[in-house]
Amino acid sequence: MSRYPDSSPPREDEELDMSSAYSLASTAHDLVIEHGRRYANYRYGSSPFPQGDKIAEQNEIDLFNLIFTVYRGRLFLAPIEEPRNVLDVRCGQGGLWVKTMADKYPEAQVSGMDVTMPETEGHPNLEFFLQNFNDEWILNEVLQAHGKFDFIFAKSIFGLSQDYSLLYQRCFENLAPGGYFEQCEFVPYPSCDDGHCRENSIVPQIACLIPDLQRTFNTNFNIGIEMKKLVEKAGFVDVEERRTRMPWSPWPPAGTYENEVGRLFQKFYETGLQGWLLAPLCKFYNFKPEQVNTMCEAAIIENRENDQHFHSDCITIIARKPLDAPN
Repeated sequence: MSRYPDSSPPREDEELDMSSAYSLASTAHDLVIEHGRRYANYRYGSSPFPQGDKIAEQNEIDLFNLIFTVYRGRLFLAPIEEPRNVLDVRCGQGGLWVKTMADKYPEAQVSGMDVTMPETEGHPNLEFFLQNFNDEWILNEVLQAHGKFDFIFAKSIFGLSQDYSLLYQRCFENLAPGGYFEQCEFVPYPSCDDGHCRENSIVPQIACLIPDLQRTFNTNFNIGIEMKKLVEKAGFVDVEERRTRMPWSPWPPAGTYENEVGRLFQKFYETGLQGWLLAPLCKFYNFKPEQVNTMCEAAIIENRENDQHFHSDCITIIARKPLDAPN
């Protein structure tokens, strides 16, 4: 039996089975069901990726754990000791990063933006905006109450914008002079430079679909390699790019930092892969959900065997708005 959902609506009594990466949630808020996954109903179709089911929620947790480990136990890398007014431009259904920031910095105002609304209970210094970051930002209330942001954070927003230059311009405009912008992305193409890879591996074959998907959606699934130049063009200064080699499975020696990063990326890949491919391939390339599921299952099983030494870069850019820029 496939571990993926089919195109039928989920049962009301379904629970997340952690042995299956693709069990469905039982409830949804302001969501629509398509191909057995849940998608935000806010500006439906503006995002190709699922959001709001337990698979997507688990993928957010896996992403948080992965970045936290890549960052060696830090929530961000920008040189800020005590942020005062923070924005996450795509906080996710669970809002895990912003909630953790609100807990760690109780004197700071923390805001999250996304097309679904997390719960804010227990976080008096946290608020969310139902907002697609590609639209004009309507943040008048928070700006009037707290001023412009001193830190804007973005993570894993590949494939979600048709104009990243405009996004960086909006980040620049909504930062106070001297404020920082940081973005973390993963290169989606696996590399293998020691010969430990199979000739007909399905994992790089799936990555070969990316150029066609980018053209279809007029977006960039590999925005990480272009962030630095686009952010500099938006007016930021002191732009720093940091790269961390990221194994795609725990093939490095046990007990090492690289092994732990590989273990966490493997989980992130497993809970994300089907969602990244399902709607684009079914809507525009006439795939059946079962075909996508079979392909993803094959890649996940292959990557779990840990005999192929695939890796790519985690790329983070840190940029500052000039102190003499207009407020």
